[in-house]
Amino acid sequence: MNSRVAIVTVALLLAGCGAAAGNTGAVGDDGGDRSVGGAEPGSKGSGQILCAGPDEPAPAAPPGTDCSVPPEPEATLVTPQPGMVGVRAVPWTSATDMGRTVTVTWVSGVAPCTILDRVEVSEGRRRVTLTLFEGSDPQAQGMPCIESAQYKAVRVLLDQPVGDRRLVDGAVGRTG
Repeated sequence: MNSRVAIVTVALLLAGCGAAAGNTGAVGDDGGDRSVGGAEPGSKGSGQILCAGPDEPAPAAPPGTDCSVPPEPEATLVTPQPGMVGVRAVPWTSATDMGRTVTVTWVSGVAPCTILDRVEVSEGRRRVTLTLFEGSDPQAQGMPCIESAQYKAVRVLLDQPVGDRRLVDGAVGRTG
C-alpha cells in the first residue's frame, strides 16, 4: 500500500471515530463539550457529589462507593547522576523524615530524558531545604522523549536528625 493511500485510510478511520462519538469536527463545533442530564453547557448541571473532601460534610454515598484515597504509587528509588545537561530545579511531592535520612518523592519523566543530577541540602536551625535538580543525559541529545510520568524517590542523609525542623522544597519554597 503506498503512503498516500495509508494516510487517507487513517484519516477516514479517525473521522469516523469522531463522528461516532458525536463530535463531527465541523467548524464551530465545541470539541465534544456536551451537556449531561439536560443541563446546558457552562451551567452548574445536575451532577451529584459522591465523596466529599476532608473539609466538607460527607454526603450519603451509594452503597459500594469507595471514597478512600488511593495509595500513592510505588516510587522507583534513584541515585543522583551528576553531569546531566539542561539541569533545572524540580518540585517534590513529599519528604518523609526518618531521623538523619529523608526520603524525597516526586513525579518525573523517564531516562534518558529526565535524570536526577543532584540534591542540594541546606540545613538550618529551623528548617532543612531540599532542592532536587534534574536534567537529560548528554548522550541522549536530539533523541525523542516519550511523555510518560514516573514516580521517583531519593534518600538523602543529613548532618543532623530533622527533629523539630521543617522540610522545605527548595524548588518552590513550600514546606513538605
